[in-house]
Amino acid sequence: MVLTRGKLTNIWNRKIKYYFLHLGLWGGAFVGILPAALLSKQCSDTKEVKNARRIKEIYENTQKALKDANIFLPSPTKEESAKAIKIIDQQIANIEKEFPEYLGKELGKDIDTNVLAWIKGIKYNLELQKSSFTSGIRYLLAKLDWGPASSYLSSGYSWNAPIANTDEVAKKWLETLKEAVRLKIVPSKVWIKNAINQIVKQAIFNNDKKSPAGFEEWLKDTTKEEISLLELIEKSEMSADQKAFYKYYVNDYYNASTYGKGEDLKDLKLYKKNDTLKELENTVVYKGTKLYGVGLTNKDLKQDKVGIGFMEVSEEAKKQGITGASIYNHLLKMCTTSDLTDQQVFEKGYKTSKAAAENMKTIANKVATLLTGSETADWTPKIRYDEKADGTIQKDLVVNVRKDKTINLPEFIKWLNDESFFFGREESTYYSDAKIKELLESLELKPAKAELTKFGYDHLLEKKDEKYRGITNGQFYYGALEGFKAYYQFRETTQNYGRTFFDKTVPDYGVQTYDFNDRDAAGVGAYETDVRNFMFNADPYYGLQKWSVTSFANHESMMGHHNQLMYAQHHLTKFKDRKGNEITLTPGIFDYTSYIEGWALFMEWFGIEAKFYGTPDYKSQNLDTLPTDFGWDKSYGITSFLKNAKVDWTKDEEVNKNPEAIKMKTLHGGVYYDKVKEATNTNFKNEGDKIKAAAELCNMLQYFGALNEAQLRNMRLLFDTAYHGIGVTGIEDVKGGMSIEQVRKYMSENSALGVGDKESEAKRYLNFVGQATSYNSGKEILKDLYEEVRTHLKLTREEFINNNNHEHPKKFFDIVLRNSALPMDAVAAIVRAEYGIKK
Repeated sequence: MVLTRGKLTNIWNRKIKYYFLHLGLWGGAFVGILPAALLSKQCSDTKEVKNARRIKEIYENTQKALKDANIFLPSPTKEESAKAIKIIDQQIANIEKEFPEYLGKELGKDIDTNVLAWIKGIKYNLELQKSSFTSGIRYLLAKLDWGPASSYLSSGYSWNAPIANTDEVAKKWLETLKEAVRLKIVPSKVWIKNAINQIVKQAIFNNDKKSPAGFEEWLKDTTKEEISLLELIEKSEMSADQKAFYKYYVNDYYNASTYGKGEDLKDLKLYKKNDTLKELENTVVYKGTKLYGVGLTNKDLKQDKVGIGFMEVSEEAKKQGITGASIYNHLLKMCTTSDLTDQQVFEKGYKTSKAAAENMKTIANKVATLLTGSETADWTPKIRYDEKADGTIQKDLVVNVRKDKTINLPEFIKWLNDESFFFGREESTYYSDAKIKELLESLELKPAKAELTKFGYDHLLEKKDEKYRGITNGQFYYGALEGFKAYYQFRETTQNYGRTFFDKTVPDYGVQTYDFNDRDAAGVGAYETDVRNFMFNADPYYGLQKWSVTSFANHESMMGHHNQLMYAQHHLTKFKDRKGNEITLTPGIFDYTSYIEGWALFMEWFGIEAKFYGTPDYKSQNLDTLPTDFGWDKSYGITSFLKNAKVDWTKDEEVNKNPEAIKMKTLHGGVYYDKVKEATNTNFKNEGDKIKAAAELCNMLQYFGALNEAQLRNMRLLFDTAYHGIGVTGIEDVKGGMSIEQVRKYMSENSALGVGDKESEAKRYLNFVGQATSYNSGKEILKDLYEEVRTHLKLTREEFINNNNHEHPKKFFDIVLRNSALPMDAVAAIVRAEYGIKK
């Protein structure tokens, strides 16, 4: 993902580059602005060229006017906001006056859909930019300088932390917070404490690089057990303005909160011992020493109604139209690019997550049937299970997945989290001397070893026998190589096939991991545009399970983020005027997460439609119906190589020598073959039967991985709104105002997420307000449009995807991709205009 399960691609660079990108300065000189009268004289230019030039001019005029008005975007004042609103209103009026044929319910004749994309997208940008000034998000130190699509609140999410890097920002932020306190626009104590946690880590301790004067002495002094944050700030090397801001934030601002109090401390301090607070999470660690006081306690985790929507603002704020609801509604609109209410988004999340859980049960039943050879037999396998991922492994734990013909989903999820399903956490005997030699001397893995060296993993081999949770450093390193091997194999088997669905080609992608020191906070993976690499977390305790390889890699790579972002670099729409000059929109002018993440999720779904896991149920009208056949020779995904095996499957000696059979037997450390070998199914008569069953099991579990990844995004709709939406009344067993603990409980009951995922995701949705709703919002719109086009063309699902070398997906994808990360309303408009669909 471009936003990792937790990560915005180059979000820090985006902050720095915003002025350049949106003023047209990036990559060249400022584009000259031509007045409308002069434009009209260029008679030989087509109408489309004139319109393209004019809408671009309007946007550039707006941003130039905002700059000339000296509006300080990192923290605009009330007066500056009023100026900005006036400027933006004028330009929106210009768009509505000059382009009525593009904005009416009925579009004009012969309009250019690329111009339509620019007009709709820029108008939405300006409307959202205006809302960022009217909604009150500035009172929560929103990042308005990151652009209208990314004006997130300063918060406890590490990359959005309220870090005042300059005196000007510190002074303006302090003024803004004082006004916010006067108006009672103050979040919960739990929410603010999460942000203070980041201030301690990033500002006071400068990310472990420097400590305030006297702090090291305090650490060594056995007579002193506590130190106040105010004292630490005062003794730091910050400027006077920065000190004033941080002191106000950690004391006055924190104590001004009137709800969601959690531990409800008065004076925030750091403690050497955890005797009193019993802190459970988010503990500050300075150079290996744990410091307690600003992490999360049991009271914090259990506290309900901690979200933004529950702010108890003053009557004066309400008269200005500012409430917790107005702030959250703006963020919802920014992230979903829709006008859905918090309750509507919540309901979508609830319904889709419950439906996905039923599909998961169906897969569990199919796996039970495959491995027992019966549709009704009990399935109670034994596993090695590390419940808390802390190295405490239960051996031979019996999981009752199917008893009395009934599937127990939580038990199946335990089976899926058997240690053997994680790279590097297999039985230590797996990494025999022969296996280690094979991994270290493999030519295929030479680039992987170079990546591990580059990002600081070589010390694991130097201390290979040292314990790391339930494994050794050596197993960690060898497991990382197995992970690289798996993602290389995904690329090898799917990349060329995936390309056949796209009209234009993009460069290949690479595979890398995170810096060793970042791996515990970086998430499971991401896509990095600058180096065109898909990244996965090589740590056995922070990476994904083996059965998630296909959906995860597809999301990040050739069909997903890599394809979309490379398309934006190489194939963006260009107009040429009569002199041959190109007219293009500056890259980055549209940067909507609902599109970026929605596209990657849409491609996860499309992988199912494209036979990655087996034969789709093309006859069903439900696009989320399970494939009809997961058979060993039905997949076009990571087991597709097996179709090429030239072997008599009934002859063990021949099968044992066949390259494709050996490849399947050893895929992902041989986990699928091993599970088949352990099975009670007596129908597996020979090696051929077992190899085929291993491939079928792999296809089923990879599909489950797709369900599980989709389920995560379903739940994000629910959790973000349940945290922050005061309008959420709930459904059945799930209510609004959820606590962190309640969110995790729902995750455990409805998904196969690992312990680390559940811990980090629950905190992320609280801190990174609104962002989690963007994923499924974009995906569902793209799926709906795909289906609209198919039914408009009167084609079956199979005809639409497969006719004439995939001609229909090629055209549809090109329409969606060629103007970059538009708001979803603009995407819908151009798709319907291209196909003549009336809505």
